[in-house]
Amino acid sequence: MISDHTLRLLILNDSEAEAERLISMLHNAGKNTRAQLVNAETIEALIQGQNWDLMIAQDSASDTDVCLQTIFRVNKDIPVILQSTDDDTQTVVEGMKRGAADVVVLDQDQHLLLVIDREINNRQQRQSRISADKKRREAEQRAHELLDSSRDGIAFIQDGLCLYVNASFAESFGYEDIEDVAYTPIIDLISETQQAEFKRTLQDFTLQGDEQGKRQEKIRANCADGSEVALKINLSHGRYEEEPCIELRIPSQDQDQDLALEMQKIKNRDPATELWNRQHLVDNINQLLASPAPQASVLLIEIDDFYEQVQNKVGLAASEDTLKQIAAVVQPCLDDTDILGRFADDAFMVLSQQTTVSAIEQTSQSILEKCANAIVEAGGRTAQFTVSIGIALINENSIDSDTIINQAAGALNDIRNSEENINQVKLYEPKQIGSGTSVDEIQEALSENRFRLLFQPVISLRGSSQEYYEVQLRMLDKSGDEVSPSNFLELAKSIGSGAKLDRWVILESMKALAKQRSRHPNTNLMITVSADSIRDRTLIAWVKRVLETARIKPDHVVFQISEKDANLNLNDTQSFLDEVAKLESTCLISNFGCSLNPTNTIEQMATKLYKVDGSFALDIQNNNQSPDALLQLLNELHKAGKTTFITQIENASILSTLWSGGVHYIQGHYLQAPSTTMDYDFTMDG
Repeated sequence: MISDHTLRLLILNDSEAEAERLISMLHNAGKNTRAQLVNAETIEALIQGQNWDLMIAQDSASDTDVCLQTIFRVNKDIPVILQSTDDDTQTVVEGMKRGAADVVVLDQDQHLLLVIDREINNRQQRQSRISADKKRREAEQRAHELLDSSRDGIAFIQDGLCLYVNASFAESFGYEDIEDVAYTPIIDLISETQQAEFKRTLQDFTLQGDEQGKRQEKIRANCADGSEVALKINLSHGRYEEEPCIELRIPSQDQDQDLALEMQKIKNRDPATELWNRQHLVDNINQLLASPAPQASVLLIEIDDFYEQVQNKVGLAASEDTLKQIAAVVQPCLDDTDILGRFADDAFMVLSQQTTVSAIEQTSQSILEKCANAIVEAGGRTAQFTVSIGIALINENSIDSDTIINQAAGALNDIRNSEENINQVKLYEPKQIGSGTSVDEIQEALSENRFRLLFQPVISLRGSSQEYYEVQLRMLDKSGDEVSPSNFLELAKSIGSGAKLDRWVILESMKALAKQRSRHPNTNLMITVSADSIRDRTLIAWVKRVLETARIKPDHVVFQISEKDANLNLNDTQSFLDEVAKLESTCLISNFGCSLNPTNTIEQMATKLYKVDGSFALDIQNNNQSPDALLQLLNELHKAGKTTFITQIENASILSTLWSGGVHYIQGHYLQAPSTTMDYDFTMDG
């Protein structure tokens, strides 16, 4: 899914009007965009000073080639999309030879949006891979430290040579210095009577690959003093310095290995059903993902209406016994290599080695049929049951165990949201780029009132006694899960429902504020209004009636208008600001700093409150960027006498910068995530 964060965009175009049109198109498509015009003179300073997600360039602009070369020269990951007036294959080929990620015909905006989504998604994947590689290197370093200090003797063997040995391994053969063992043939450490046999063992183990699993051997070892000693060694496949090898492990004699294995089994078992527990399943998935080309599948098996159809019939005390019986029905449908475990109170999980969709679905259908025809008995009572199964495939594209499990759970949720919501099988299918909430889903949510409000506190850095909360709207899907605002807000506006949603938010917010102010009289709400509402000449009169009914003074409500909506509807916004001022309420310009000329907004908008776009704070916190761009923006606002807010505060590292920059109010998850209640303790900051 494309990130909800602000799109940081560079634009190279000889026409500023076309650049403005491009930004307007992106805003209308629901993409919060922070854009900057560039040319050959400014490109290097801009890309060295900040992180940028993308550049859209006119292919015929005089500075295009220079800017492309500059991006490559400083080795910045900024995909470039060229726009051309020519609609032919050769233009695309030539553009990509110049270094562009793609070439899109001018005014083909829908195509451009899909390409933008694709390139941003690709960039995010590259950044994730870089981050994962860094974490992997750190993990490998810690693993080396653990290997060096392990009481087990450990050696990595490749082509018969000891690539690595730890001190415990050397000591097992009577050597004090690991250098005496490292890079020597392993066969030299084996008694002559066993060398031929051990060599065949290593060859067979290597040829059989990962399918062999682990193997235990008994050897007689040649010690440094010429004596021989009997040792037990465990063979397994591993990797050392990113190369495949065989790991030899000599278990420490300081502990009873059989007892340790037994304790591990107990740790990995669910005590009620004696099945493998959730952690064991997750560990096996992670172990599988560590292999070069993982191929498997996860089946999440949930008992349909378990509490009503099973637990209520046999009783709470006996329900655990029924789970054992249900597991016994499922187990014969699985292969010997499949791992069945208990995932939740009413769900099992299977880690299967099956990799073809047809085989997995056939197994799942077999489970459905067996369960539908089975009867469980406990506590002297019987019950029938059915199950539904969500399937997720594990392959080279799989990221981690959490993602895989969430995919299987997502497929299961799709079943629950369908008409036939029991006794079904569903394979997880990733959404296509550009897909999202549909118009029909929004219309259904509107008719079924599936929306709710969240409140996030806005905290003063200057000791103000005013208590602000920003009101945030969330849509709920049919299962009650939240839908990201980026997936429905802009679409709702495009079908003419923006003003309707705004009125619902205002009305429900006033109800909540009336209750809140009876206990906390300093509470104020910040409510976002869309461009539809800015253009609605009847809104303020309606708001006045709502405020009077709720007995709320207008100065306790702040209406937020995004900078992009304000600039796209300049005359309507100025009229709206005047009407709000007559109401004795206040307006705030949010997402400020994303336009090509933010200074123009300051000069044109007759309001005192400005909320800087959160991407400036995220750049400093997450990307270690210089705060200069943010401080310059704040300086312009403060010179104009404006009160400044900034959101997306994720940690304390940025607070000193914001304090020195004169910011008045801050907001973000570091302080408190959005909540259904207004319960922040403002006295902590007083």
